[in-house]
Amino acid sequence: MFGTSRMFVAIMVTLMSLFPLTTVVAISELEDAKETALMVEDYVEKVQAEAEGYFSKGRIDKETWERYCTINQYAKTTLRTMIMAVLFYEEAPNDTHRALISESTLSLIHILAVLDNFCNAIGIEAQPPIIC
Repeated sequence: MFGTSRMFVAIMVTLMSLFPLTTVVAISELEDAKETALMVEDYVEKVQAEAEGYFSKGRIDKETWERYCTINQYAKTTLRTMIMAVLFYEEAPNDTHRALISESTLSLIHILAVLDNFCNAIGIEAQPPIIC
């Protein structure tokens, strides 16, 4: 996988809970990773604006807000890791940086599934990006 000029990541995330099962399959090249990062950043910002509105209007309690803040911080940190991995790979293409892109993409897909399930639970309607 790491010896080719293309980086492929495929994962199926299914969360067993009261929420709908989330399935995500991602197949990306390096250029797609940049596009993916922008889509994810837009999604995270949209969800943040919605969640802040819900909290300020009293539609979610403090405990739910704190849980959201933790998920949001993890999503932003994971996104930054992915962006840095892409930048490192552009400067010095090697298997280590490619592996970092793969790992951060997998983490990002997982946290997006968690964030999407959280949104569904509290009633925020935000379509997560399709990573492909």
